[in-house]
Amino acid sequence: PQRRQDPQLYEDRANLHFAVGDYREAADDFDKVLDLSNSPLLQRKMRRELVRCEARRARWDRMLRQLKDSNLSYDEVMELARADEAVQDGLQRPSVRSWLQDLREAAGR
Repeated sequence: PQRRQDPQLYEDRANLHFAVGDYREAADDFDKVLDLSNSPLLQRKMRRELVRCEARRARWDRMLRQLKDSNLSYDEVMELARADEAVQDGLQRPSVRSWLQDLREAAGR
């Protein structure tokens, strides 16, 4: 029973789901890690992974929600996009592009 509350187990399983292309299951487990962990660093990491999952599922509204919740800087979002083609594609969607432009302007770029 105690192991069911271990965020590391859910993160490991999420990474396996992600690796084999089961992005919905990966997202569910990354969400569970968010519920179980109070570590700001781990929560930030899980938000990044959720962005990647939603991008691969072409769920742009969910990807945008995760981006907003992640509090990533403009530079961090661009770094994530450079490393992940699906995220890069998602940043081209009108609602996401608009949010990104606002983030860029807020960063003074």
